[in-house]
Amino acid sequence: MALVLPQNLASTQEAIWLDQQLFTGKPIYNTGQVLSIRGNLRVDLFERALRQTVAESPGLRLPPRIGPLACNLMFIDFRTKKNPLGTAEKWMRNEMRRVISLSDPALFRFALLRVNEDHWLWFQKYHHIIIDGTGRRLLSERTARRYRALRFGEPLPALAITTPEEQLAAERRYSTSDAHEIDRVLVGAIRSMARTSSRNRSAEHGTRQIRISCTR
Repeated sequence: MALVLPQNLASTQEAIWLDQQLFTGKPIYNTGQVLSIRGNLRVDLFERALRQTVAESPGLRLPPRIGPLACNLMFIDFRTKKNPLGTAEKWMRNEMRRVISLSDPALFRFALLRVNEDHWLWFQKYHHIIIDGTGRRLLSERTARRYRALRFGEPLPALAITTPEEQLAAERRYSTSDAHEIDRVLVGAIRSMARTSSRNRSAEHGTRQIRISCTR
């Protein structure tokens, strides 16, 4: 069966998409984090804040981006377990081993795990094709700010965001620009110098080993 690469992906997304096809059913591009939340959490407001944050983040889905994106937040209470925290950590490890299919419209999973009366764990799992470490941090911060705005009336700054379409257009302009060719040549020269330096270090290291062995 021939593979059909989705249209309008960024170059890094194309590479990830193709690589994932070689490892179908393998969670090689799962990425995520867990954040500890302590205090009297209003779960209803947290879920609302998360849903609104996802709704304003078009980069969390692949094209074509048509219609609303479902955002489900799972709730699991581990307080009755003998070791609530340990049981929650085991659940998260198992969940990270589960692959997220690229055919799934929602390439993320969220869960609130309760391990004590005033202690929650916010579990986040994504396919790397839609987000990186910086993106995870920004989404978490935006959700936290929105939660505080909903609960305590704190101001929520307007979101300055570049759409995926704008980012793709900028990438395509760069790929055909003189700057791209200059950067390509520069990166090639740096890599060549690095390989030469590595070979020289290896040769020097080998010579020292020979001299030492000969003096014994």
